[in-house]
Amino acid sequence: MINQQLGLPVMANDTTYISGYQNQNEGKNASNQEIFEAFYIIGVERNNSKQQKDRLFNPKIQYKQYKKKFGDIQYQDEKNQIISIENIIEKFACPSWSDAEKIINDDIEEEVQRIICQGRVPSENFYMFNIKGDDLQLKNPSNIRILQQFNHSRQLYGYCLKVDDFLVERFQRNNQIEQIYWKFQKILCFVTYFPIQALFKTLFEQILFITKVQRQKIISGKNANKSEIDGVKINQLISKLLSAFILTVSQYSISKYEQKIEINFAQELKDQNLDLELKQFFEKTIIQYVVPKTEDLFIETKKLEAHIVLQLFSVEQFFSVFMEILKEGKIIFCCQNQNLLTAITSFFHTILQPFKWFHQVIYNLPIESLALLEFNQPMLYGVNMQHQQLKFKRNIIAANNMYDITFVDINEKRSAPQQQINIIENNQKSKLNWFDQRQQLAKYFQNQGGQLKLTPNDYQERNAKEFLLQMQDIIKANLIDKVIPKKENDFVLNQSQKLNDRFIYNRVIQKIQKEIDDKNDQTFIQKYVMHAIYFTEYLRFRYVYG
Repeated sequence: MINQQLGLPVMANDTTYISGYQNQNEGKNASNQEIFEAFYIIGVERNNSKQQKDRLFNPKIQYKQYKKKFGDIQYQDEKNQIISIENIIEKFACPSWSDAEKIINDDIEEEVQRIICQGRVPSENFYMFNIKGDDLQLKNPSNIRILQQFNHSRQLYGYCLKVDDFLVERFQRNNQIEQIYWKFQKILCFVTYFPIQALFKTLFEQILFITKVQRQKIISGKNANKSEIDGVKINQLISKLLSAFILTVSQYSISKYEQKIEINFAQELKDQNLDLELKQFFEKTIIQYVVPKTEDLFIETKKLEAHIVLQLFSVEQFFSVFMEILKEGKIIFCCQNQNLLTAITSFFHTILQPFKWFHQVIYNLPIESLALLEFNQPMLYGVNMQHQQLKFKRNIIAANNMYDITFVDINEKRSAPQQQINIIENNQKSKLNWFDQRQQLAKYFQNQGGQLKLTPNDYQERNAKEFLLQMQDIIKANLIDKVIPKKENDFVLNQSQKLNDRFIYNRVIQKIQKEIDDKNDQTFIQKYVMHAIYFTEYLRFRYVYG
C-alpha cells in the first residue's frame, strides 16, 4: 500500500532515495566538482530555413568556454557530454525567443551608445533553467556530499543574464556597401551543478564590464568601425581575455562548509596586460563567497526566491499550490517575466524540505517541448508566457480541460494586487485544513501592492529566512513527528532492505488517528501523503538506512 504511486513508479535501484535523503560516499581518487561546467554567449544567426519564414534570426551559441579540467584528456568524455546537449541549452536558455528588431538610421548612434554602456546586471533579466543532470552520468566527485545538499537530484542549472546587443549586416547594392543594424537580446549563461545565485550574478557583472571597456576602447580610436564591436565581432575580439577570466573562475570548487572563496582577478590576470580601467575595477571588486554552514545552506540559497513569493502570493494562494505539491500533483506556472517565473518554480520545487520532489520539474520550458504525453505524471513546469496566451497553444489546449492540472498565472504588474497571482484550479477539492499553520505563516506574506522589490532589504531578508525556518518546522511537526512512527523490528523484511508496507501502513494510520484531531487532515494524509514518492522514500531512508 505504501508503494502505490500517483504517476511514476519507484526506480528499481536505490538512487532515488539515496541521492535524495542519504549522504553518498565520496568518490575514490576523484577530484572536486568545480563551480561551473561551461560558459556560453548565445546570440543570433540569420535564418535560412524555408520552414521558418516568419523568423529572420535564430538563437545561436556564439562563444563557448569550458572549465579548465576539460582541457585534460581524462575529462574528454565529460566535455563531449556537455557538447552533446548544447542544442538543448540553447533552447532552455531562450524558451521564448524574440526576433531581432531593425534599428532605424536616425537611432543608430543613440542605440549603439546605450548598448556599449551597459555595465550592470538588471535583476529582472537574471534567470535560470534546469535540465536533468543524470544524462551526463556525473561521476561521484570528492565533494559529492556538499554537492548533494546544494542539488540532491544532480540537475544542471543554467544561470542566465539577458542583455541588449546589436548586429551589423553588410551587403552590396548598386556597387555600394550598405549596412543594416539589428537590435537583439543576447544571453550570457553559466552551466553549473551549484545553484548559487549571488555568485553568478557577480561574475556576470565582471563580464559585462570587460565587454564595456573593450568596446569603448575600440570605438574611441581612430577609424572606429561599429561593426567591429557588434554582438559577434566583440566576442571574437575579447575572446583571449574572456577565456582567461573564465578559466580562472573554473579552478575554484566548493569542497566544505564555511569555506571562503576569494577571487582577485587583478592579481590572477596580471599577465593579460589589463587596461588601467579594468585593473582598477578588478581591484575594487574582489569576489568573495562563503559557503554556508550545513544547517544554513538551504535557507541561504532559497531566501531570495522566498522573498519574491512572499511579495506576490497571499497565504491562501501559497497553501493552494503547496497542497498540490503535497499531492504530487500537476502544476504549470505561467509568467512572461523569466526572473519571477524561474524563482517561483524553483521555490516550490524545494518547499517540501526536508522531503524531496522526485518527479519532473522544469523551471523554464520551451513551449514547443510541452507535450500532452507528459500530463499523465506529477510535474512542476514553468512556461514563459501568461496563461491567457498559453491556453490557446495547439499542443496544450486539451490540458486546459484536464481536471487535475493547476495553472498558476503570475502577473508582475503591481497596479492591481488582487490580480498578481491567479490560480486556475480544475476540480481540486481535497485540502488540508491546517488552520493554525496558516495563521502562523500569514504574518510573513507582504502582498500589499506597490512596487515589486527583487532585492530584499534587511527586514525582508530576515522575514524570508524566518518564513523558511517556520515552514520547515511545520512540515516536521505535522508531516513527520505526527505521522511517521518509530521503527519497529517488523518494519523491514528479513534484512532484505524491503519494507513491510502493510504493517507500516497500519502503524501510520494508528499514529495519525492519535496525533491529528481534524478528520479532513487525516483523510488528506491517508489519501495523498502516504502514497507520495517523497514520503515513501523518506520512510525507506528512515527505516533501512537511518
